[in-house]
Amino acid sequence: MLRSEWRRVRASRAARAAAWVAGVVLVGQAAFLVALRPLVDALVGLNDVVPNATQADRMDPAQLAALGLDNPPMQLATLDVTGSAGGGLAIAGVLAAVAAALVVGNEFRRGSIVASALLEPRRERVLAAKVAAWVLPVATAMVALAVVRAGLLALGVAWQGATVRFAVPAALGVTARGVLAVVMLAVVGVGVAMAVRSAGVAVAVLAGVAVLESSLRPLLSFLVDGPTLADLLPYGLVGQAVALPAPGGLTVGGADGGLSPVLALGVLGAWTVGALGLGWWRWSRSDVSART
Repeated sequence: MLRSEWRRVRASRAARAAAWVAGVVLVGQAAFLVALRPLVDALVGLNDVVPNATQADRMDPAQLAALGLDNPPMQLATLDVTGSAGGGLAIAGVLAAVAAALVVGNEFRRGSIVASALLEPRRERVLAAKVAAWVLPVATAMVALAVVRAGLLALGVAWQGATVRFAVPAALGVTARGVLAVVMLAVVGVGVAMAVRSAGVAVAVLAGVAVLESSLRPLLSFLVDGPTLADLLPYGLVGQAVALPAPGGLTVGGADGGLSPVLALGVLGAWTVGALGLGWWRWSRSDVSART
């Protein structure tokens, strides 16, 4: 059962497309962070050739220092595999959830879910196999992405003559929490698709939550000083779980705003259990249509 589910994920065009998009965007983001300080310096130098060509020369020295790879928060941001940059929606998490919802939801449209139910009458095993078929590749892809981003950081440090200034446990914590959070969102996508039994509806639900969260979070953070209800919504929990230190030395999450990393992972785990439980309830309590 697990092997067949894994083959289904591997053969899915939606999963491959999500993997390519995530790879291009997240590797590109890391490359941009590595080259950010030299890019700003180039823009400052451009003003010597073309007066007032850019506003880069108006940045104070503290701002310029914060953009360099000598700054530990910039180094940790380069290692962050989620793409959240310490806040906002995590690119990797959104893509993982949407890809899982598309692949699992399409099984109901095409009728392949019927074959799974006939092959394994115990439905809890079918659901467990689907979850495992997404957990393993998503976790593997995130670890591979972490290695690539670490390589880009090493190249950037050598290029700029900087030194590695973060503690190894801190870097491992950022990576491990990011991988775990993205895997949880992929499982949320599986649970939502199993509950609604439609790829289109599942993606609409996930996209609706993303739009709602991206609207509510900045609004409530402007109106309320401290954690808000928007901090409990799933996508932003990834950035809070990673908890990147801000350039000023504060931490994104915890007492400085938002939830602590452990609490954020706990709330995200509750979302995961809730979505998967809803999918299990629908999957175990109702028959599957044989129509394709």
